Amino acid sequence: MKSQELIYLNEAILEFFGLKVNPFTNTPNLDFHYESKSFQEGYSALYYVISRRLGFALITGEVGTGKTQLLRYFLKTSPFKMSSALVLNPLVKPKDLFKLILSDFGVKEASKVKEISVLTNLLYDFTLKKAREGERVVVFIDEAQDLPLDTMESLRLISNFETEDSKLIDIILVGQPELEKKLERYELRQLNQRIWVRVKLRPLDIDEIEPYLVVRFERAGAGRIFDNFIVGEVYNFSKGIPRLINALMERAMLAAFVDENKIIRPRHIKRAIESLMGEG
Repeated sequence: MKSQELIYLNEAILEFFGLKVNPFTNTPNLDFHYESKSFQEGYSALYYVISRRLGFALITGEVGTGKTQLLRYFLKTSPFKMSSALVLNPLVKPKDLFKLILSDFGVKEASKVKEISVLTNLLYDFTLKKAREGERVVVFIDEAQDLPLDTMESLRLISNFETEDSKLIDIILVGQPELEKKLERYELRQLNQRIWVRVKLRPLDIDEIEPYLVVRFERAGAGRIFDNFIVGEVYNFSKGIPRLINALMERAMLAAFVDENKIIRPRHIKRAIESLMGEG
């Protein structure tokens, strides 16, 4: 079977199952948001840090556990009056990081500035102005384990922006488990000490697999089109990691389509696993 067919569900497959869209894409599509227990903990941590203006928070999780999904969902649903910057490519020097942040905040003059001291002042002035307007300022940094050491240290310095009552800027570091190891380095000890809240996003529990699948299928336009017996198989393969669940279910749908069966059964999961493992 062609690789293109294995990766993308074509119109014939969607029509076969009565689906409007593919329910198992691996992009952070908020239309398919599922609120797991771990996701709720992450959201609550973000809410707590930003509501209290505490400064730093750390959210870690294995690849595919939904860290980027959490960030985008919070940005979409946050109840706060908030100016936010989202850094997706943090492998930059301090000056370039500040420019990225200021660009997201709409501070146009930052693009022509060469001195980091001037960029720091621009950022301070922006945060102070927003505080006076009753608005929170938050920087979200995804894949933060890729931040160079000197760039991480520069974040500690801007966390010094504060009034007598609270911080002027909150910085949310989001990354893979190695980010925690990186923060334990001696030269980052001051930054590490300033992190008030730490949350680890966990994979789905086995009892969350079924509702996760139901949510995905229903929001894609279909009902329950899978056999209860697949839940254990899905969990055993994926260990509850949403990205792996999505990849597995997409292949299982293809297997069921080829089988001309509108219910996804354990044998389709088995074929999907064989297909995925065969790629390794």
